[in-house]
Amino acid sequence: MANDTTVLGIVLALVLALGAPIGAQAEVGLLRVSRGFGVHYLPLYVMEAKGLLQKQTASTGLCDIKVEFLLVDGGNHINDAVLAGTIDIASTGTGGFLTLWAKAKGNPKLEVIGLGDSASGGMTMTSRNPAMKSLRDVTEKDRIAVPGIKTSLGAIILQMAVAK
Repeated sequence: MANDTTVLGIVLALVLALGAPIGAQAEVGLLRVSRGFGVHYLPLYVMEAKGLLQKQTASTGLCDIKVEFLLVDGGNHINDAVLAGTIDIASTGTGGFLTLWAKAKGNPKLEVIGLGDSASGGMTMTSRNPAMKSLRDVTEKDRIAVPGIKTSLGAIILQMAVAK
């Protein structure tokens, strides 16, 4: 997992980008940041608890901003919130980001910028069926839950497995 300084630097780079939209210079009074459930979002929870974004922007003299952390989980929900303009910084996975980037491409009012990840981890398939050892054991009678259809990493990996 990235250290706090790296994560803070990444988010601040995005704050600076939001503070200087294409063709205009504007102050940002409220910054809305999405975060979800799980340890992958821990850097954002720490940033919220310690007020790191507010402290950093105040120390640089950029602006005095209010930061609101919103609980939005799942790539499809996060993308909808970004496209609707209800969040400014989205913490999402690769699949969700690529979907959002493709939808926003060509929209002059919405510039989607991707930054490095704040956390990484493995993926495990869990089943209550003791006979299921791998994806090869899944049949048409089985159901697999994923956080977001077509946008979550789990859903994308399953689509790739089916295609293979």
